[in-house]
Amino acid sequence: MDKTKTLIIASAIIVTLILIGSVYFLSRQKTTSNPSSAVPANEENNSDTQETEINTEETNEQNEDTNANNKVYTMAEVAQHSSKSDCWMIIHDKVYDVTSFIEKHPGGDSILQGCGKDATELFETRPMGSGTPHSDKAKENLENFYIGDLQK
Repeated sequence: MDKTKTLIIASAIIVTLILIGSVYFLSRQKTTSNPSSAVPANEENNSDTQETEINTEETNEQNEDTNANNKVYTMAEVAQHSSKSDCWMIIHDKVYDVTSFIEKHPGGDSILQGCGKDATELFETRPMGSGTPHSDKAKENLENFYIGDLQK
């Protein structure tokens, strides 16, 4: 009977260790596969900043493919992309596909005023907002959406 009790206790310890190891492994795998989901307890999650940030890595990858072609677009071609679901605009003779940025635009739907048009004046004056030019950061971020030049 002592051997049976010892075998049961040893088996229970082994099963417990396996379960603990599995839980540890799974929790480590989940954290490393999605590190952005792990927020340290002493750091606050600033949702305002996150809402206005652009996923530049994703848009840079998209635009690397597009920029390799050095496309030139006519005003008529840009005008065909004038909706919330397909928005191109011209700013300083460069063409930008800002469709993926519309929902993230800090100025809300005011960005839609430039879809399918030369939006240089809108970009430089923000008549529906502060009336001032966009920031240097906005100008830098704009490059992430560049798809070509306007035909002159």
